Amino acid sequence: MIDPRHDQTSPTERTPLLPGSSRPPRYASPHPTNNLPHIGSFVAEMRPEDLHKYSIDNLYLPTLHPRSAQISFALCILLYYRAYLGEEPPRERDVWVRWRQEQQNTVALKEVDALLEQVWTSFLREEGSPTDVQEVIWTAYPLYPDSRRTIRVLDFLSNGDTPEWMRAHSLVQLTLTDAWTYGLDRGRDDDNYWLRLLHFMDYTGTPHVLHILDLSFWMIYLACLGNYLMDPPLQTELSTSDNRVALIALYSLSRLLRPWSSTALPFGLSFLAFVLTFPSVPLPDTSAYTALLLAFSWQVILLHLPVHPSPLFLLAPDQILPLAVLVWRGLARTFIPVIAFFIPGLLISLSLLSISLSDKFLHLTTTSTFTASPIESRVIFLSLFAIIFIFLCCALGFSVLVHPFLAPAEDSPPMLWDRYSKLVGKEARQTFARVTAAYAIPYYFPAPLNLLQLLLVQAPRRVAALFHWKAGMKPIGAVERVLWRISVAPFTFIIAAFWLWHLPGRW
Repeated sequence: MIDPRHDQTSPTERTPLLPGSSRPPRYASPHPTNNLPHIGSFVAEMRPEDLHKYSIDNLYLPTLHPRSAQISFALCILLYYRAYLGEEPPRERDVWVRWRQEQQNTVALKEVDALLEQVWTSFLREEGSPTDVQEVIWTAYPLYPDSRRTIRVLDFLSNGDTPEWMRAHSLVQLTLTDAWTYGLDRGRDDDNYWLRLLHFMDYTGTPHVLHILDLSFWMIYLACLGNYLMDPPLQTELSTSDNRVALIALYSLSRLLRPWSSTALPFGLSFLAFVLTFPSVPLPDTSAYTALLLAFSWQVILLHLPVHPSPLFLLAPDQILPLAVLVWRGLARTFIPVIAFFIPGLLISLSLLSISLSDKFLHLTTTSTFTASPIESRVIFLSLFAIIFIFLCCALGFSVLVHPFLAPAEDSPPMLWDRYSKLVGKEARQTFARVTAAYAIPYYFPAPLNLLQLLLVQAPRRVAALFHWKAGMKPIGAVERVLWRISVAPFTFIIAAFWLWHLPGRW
């Protein structure tokens, strides 16, 4: 059972948020907050056996204003406690204890969901402004006093740890779509002309525009890498006239310095290929060149995954994301397990086939006067085409099998998000919330411009935090704003001029 003993008087960052749980919080983001209550002591006082005594009045903090802030705080408390209850309970030897714990958590989850629905219904009962909904979803509350680790309702939407009705609620989806298109309303009205102009430049950095800029830089990198693979240098020493090497290595490094995810692996391969061969460059018939080929192929496949940046997010999210989730979920659960099952036979048969043919099918000739591409490039590109063709066939098969026109007629047509299945719609909404949260932060620096932020903002900020120099945080924030307006804002302004000018609303 959960140990009820805990220190409610002086929680610290080392104090477990919930009794019996020493794990770090899963929903923590380094966003500073000022004069906001921390949720640690509130959540630590909650017990599964006492949830039936709670009402929405117990969850509202009277010192919080406006009402949307009270709603956001209550939702964060309940959602965090709900995520805790959903975690696997401690492994006890006594099966009766484990069974009782599971039953208690199941009942507590239902009671938490009922409280969540009461809080949300009370918020909907009094219609407010669009900024009220944004405040409910985006307001970040610290976990502990004097802590920069925070929790938002958006974090739970991104991780899929909300009730189904809340994740699929039309008001939530409309708010996320509005934030993706227009950005967050910062509510700045200045009399000074130059300040209004600067704030207008800030407003052009909407999540959708920043994603287009992020994707554009990646496409330039892919073009340079593809050109390098098709036309590698003939000399072994690094040439100062070949700018492709510097561009590829610099962008790969900048992607590695972003928050870690599995999509950074191919960029790590590209960067290591150049680092390990320095002062030379990756040349054909070397392992470094093969690593570049694998990295390029991997990144081409990433273009079709629902991860940012991706061309998928240039289209309507409710149209394309369910299809992308369906395809890759189908591949992960059907195609990949079948291939893994036949891997031993495939390896043996392909090895025997290669030995029997003696690689004669690779001895191609060309009548072109230009230098032919390396044989490794041709093999990898042929394999890449075959893989994508197979994925395409599988995607078509999955789409036909689960398309609504093959299903029995329903009284009311499903939402676009759920047109394949509710599970697919859940993952698609979660993906959209995650990408919106990634770009809807103040002064986002896409790669490779994030290297400037790292050197001129993040490094000084870490030094100031290390020496507890609180007075230095404000000038560092000013440096970040100026740096963003100089390096990123010109690009966002150009993109917004072509894309946002015809949209209704704040523009």
